[in-house]
Amino acid sequence: MARHGRAGDDGERSPAAQRASTVTGGSETRPPASASADPFAHVPLDDGQRRRTARRAHRGRVLDSPSRVEGWLGGIEPAAAPVNVEDPWDHEQHAGHEKPRKPEDPPGDVPDDRNPDPQPQRPRARARPRARVPVLAGMVAVGMLAIAGAAGRAWVDESQPAAQATCVPASTTTVVVAADPTIAPAIVEATADLGARPLDPGGCVTVSVIAKDPLQTAAELSTLPAGTLPDLWIPDSTTWLDRIAARPQGQEVPLLDIGSMASSPLIFAVDPASAGQLGWAGTPPTWRDILTSGRPVALADLTSSAVGFSALAALRSSVRAAAGPNVSSDLRAVLTSVAGSIDEGRVTSISEGFDRAEAGGATAPIVPTTAQQWFLRTRDQTTPATVPIRPRDGQVLLDYPLVRVDRSAVGQNQAAVEGVVRLLEGDGRDAAQALGFDPGVDQPMPDQTASATGSAPSASLPEAVAPVVQEAAPVTAAPVDLGPVLPPPSKAEVEVLISDISDLTRPARVLMVIDASVSMRAMAGNGTRATVARDATKSSMALFSDTATVGLWFFAIGMGGGSQDFTEVVPFRPMTADAGGVSQREALLAGADTLTERLTMGGTGLNDTVLDAVRTVRDSYVPDATNSVVVLTDGKNDDPNGIGIDELLATLATEADPARPVRVATVGIGEDTDAADLKRIAEATGGRSYVTDRPEDFQSVLFDALRNPTTG
Repeated sequence: MARHGRAGDDGERSPAAQRASTVTGGSETRPPASASADPFAHVPLDDGQRRRTARRAHRGRVLDSPSRVEGWLGGIEPAAAPVNVEDPWDHEQHAGHEKPRKPEDPPGDVPDDRNPDPQPQRPRARARPRARVPVLAGMVAVGMLAIAGAAGRAWVDESQPAAQATCVPASTTTVVVAADPTIAPAIVEATADLGARPLDPGGCVTVSVIAKDPLQTAAELSTLPAGTLPDLWIPDSTTWLDRIAARPQGQEVPLLDIGSMASSPLIFAVDPASAGQLGWAGTPPTWRDILTSGRPVALADLTSSAVGFSALAALRSSVRAAAGPNVSSDLRAVLTSVAGSIDEGRVTSISEGFDRAEAGGATAPIVPTTAQQWFLRTRDQTTPATVPIRPRDGQVLLDYPLVRVDRSAVGQNQAAVEGVVRLLEGDGRDAAQALGFDPGVDQPMPDQTASATGSAPSASLPEAVAPVVQEAAPVTAAPVDLGPVLPPPSKAEVEVLISDISDLTRPARVLMVIDASVSMRAMAGNGTRATVARDATKSSMALFSDTATVGLWFFAIGMGGGSQDFTEVVPFRPMTADAGGVSQREALLAGADTLTERLTMGGTGLNDTVLDAVRTVRDSYVPDATNSVVVLTDGKNDDPNGIGIDELLATLATEADPARPVRVATVGIGEDTDAADLKRIAEATGGRSYVTDRPEDFQSVLFDALRNPTTG
């Protein structure tokens, strides 16, 4: 596909783009030598899936693929400023963490400083219309928006005199793109060579790409001020749009689904010997066969990842298709088996899952992932260490929608965002395909029957790895029909699936303990340590299912009166319990909001608070739950009248009850944190310690702590 018009664009990437590379999930992703070559030719992708042209009905509105709309409520006069392309974010060291925003990014519901000129200007060119479908978080749907604009893709306006067409040191617009970590490298690549002259529309633009777990972004879109939200969002599945909670009246933020950026089918990575032993070398298994094979299933989190809940939805469909009259009991038995396999194979990252699968052996796990991630993992291996297994009774595609976040209420530069949208619809999609993604597809909505154009016969294993499997079990891979593309799970279906699996797994009981000492007023990024902790805590509530029990404490020396350093903000209760006329979840959100106004003079009474928290959780211990304490602090214990670190550790050891274990996960933020003591406290209870001095990483670190509070 020819590159579109930017200064110096002759169809080749600029040197800056050619040098651009990033790392995600432990696997380096970089542009191949030839972007025109198909880097995924050795993976069996059927022509029906590659070239689907099914129309997509989205909440009663039809979206064509590809679909384009030109303009977004007018344009913005190009600002005169140099484009400052940021270096690619190092995902190996900071996987799932936010890339730091520029200093001018706003800290809350304030006019957006990324928009230097909020006055609209009529776009200069005409173009065909593109339909857009608004998906709203807590508000009435906005009508279809379409106005005349520049043709299809962003371009450099060379009709202006040279002095006006060249950006000079002045204001510039930063467009923030929050992207799933698997596609973020492609977005970095596509935006790395923005020229020094203004885009039309948009003017002089800098793009900041944040690689972030979709669950975190969905939580932010549900709870945080509009001024702190990204301009564009690329999750791995449209299903996330239905998992955004309604915002309070007057604080709505419309989300507009522009269309699919890329796609990749779900597959299961299995070591060749296991594939042969399980009989999958010749005939692909069903979803039920795979997930109930008795092998561990290496999945970090079943209910908070699109891979997890999409696989679970496909499993449910597979069971219902094959079940007899006792479908309910059969389904529960299957889910019980799957829950046990996931618990046995639980990992903290996809890289860990691949590592264990590649090691082989009788306990080698099955790794649910996407074909694109399998490609990145194996492309540098002479012989792939795992083989991709695709179920024969239906395909599941992750569709990577490009979602526009309407922050016009806080001064969003809409023309700049429109320019970046057009860039991503062209170069972004090309870069994604160069990294192993399939072209974007438009899938039927959850309440419709899948309308795929059909599946071409395809081998269960790619030709390049078939000999490896045949050596383990000499069976020739036979052509099979992989079945139709299954619709993504609906909001109601996801909720039922999460509830079903939560009933079969150990519920969480977590006491969150947050530092409220006056040192939390120290500046951190665009806010303070307290605002960073507050926002991260609010977002983290999305991790807890309705079966969880959560409480909230703040602590500082003497905060609870007398010698007590903690104060109970929200008592320990199930998330659905009545908390004075509101749910426990709502009470926790409101309680976290009070942190900044309750900061207390004095110091950090850490050690006494940790001991009190462990005793409190142990006293109300629930045997069939995971009982833990999560401590967030920016300092070290400095209570002269409290116990010291050695006494704390000795007391924790003396009072430890193997029949009632309580793990402590410690989370430190800022350069004043005593990382050594926090690690000793966590390890003494079988927990994990997480420390960062980067405010922009804190939310991801907290999510990690809540997902993986223990070492075992």
